[in-house]
Amino acid sequence: MILPFPAGGGVDGIGRLLAKALSEKWKRPVVVENMAGATTTIATKAVIDAPADGYTIGIGVSQLAINPTLFKNMPYKNSDFQPVTELLEAPMYVGVNPSTPGNTFGELLEYSKSHPDELKYASAGPTITNLAVEVLQRDAGVKLKQIPYIGSAQGLTATLSGEVNFTYAIYPVLKAMAQDGRLKILANTAVKRSDVLPDVPSIKEFVPSYAGATEWYGVFVPKDTPDPIVQKLYTDIKDALATDALKTRFTNDGSVVIGSSPAEFQKFLDEQTVLWEKVITNIGLSLDL
Repeated sequence: MILPFPAGGGVDGIGRLLAKALSEKWKRPVVVENMAGATTTIATKAVIDAPADGYTIGIGVSQLAINPTLFKNMPYKNSDFQPVTELLEAPMYVGVNPSTPGNTFGELLEYSKSHPDELKYASAGPTITNLAVEVLQRDAGVKLKQIPYIGSAQGLTATLSGEVNFTYAIYPVLKAMAQDGRLKILANTAVKRSDVLPDVPSIKEFVPSYAGATEWYGVFVPKDTPDPIVQKLYTDIKDALATDALKTRFTNDGSVVIGSSPAEFQKFLDEQTVLWEKVITNIGLSLDL
């Protein structure tokens, strides 16, 4: 199982929980390998180039839909891999160093309006975390300074140390630090509040034009993987997601468990690609890998 981010972050936690469940089901080890870098394209290309025999699977995130528009020189197309299932959807949360001005997200926005480029945020490079902030800056009329890191774990460390003021991450990444008071969670990036953290407002409550940004996770394999293998992977992963061990854990961590079919995941990926193409074109971003 190839993961596109370093150990210690949200994707790593999700991937390793799934790998453990599949190892138990298949009675053989599922080896996890972290291949961070190049905004998930290194890991994705490694899966695409692997033998199409079902023994190499990849965990993909929202970047699968973002990268085709964001980068001018992509080393692959989305048609080069076969979607298996969407695992989860999860809002990101704004985790803020307690020394940052403002006790609410609204106060943080007001401060940033009068102090442009002063507040710094940690991003995992040109990923959904950065794009969510780019959209926020446009819609809220603020200017924030991006400091890129390799993955959410490094961004969290930088936020805790005061190197930056805040970071965006899914709840499991921020949970322990928020519970012991080392971090304040001021808002989530979805269009509504989460059942897990109902007291935390959504950004849309402060910025009505904000369309929201939700991270999602899915499994994919090389393009020519035989359909019976794809279907077996889908069925076994769906069964794993339905177990109390995984479903309860993911739900308590603020995620919505999906378990869609390969065809449903393909349709969702196509829709997400169109959605992010509009956002990225609107913002005017275009980068080289």
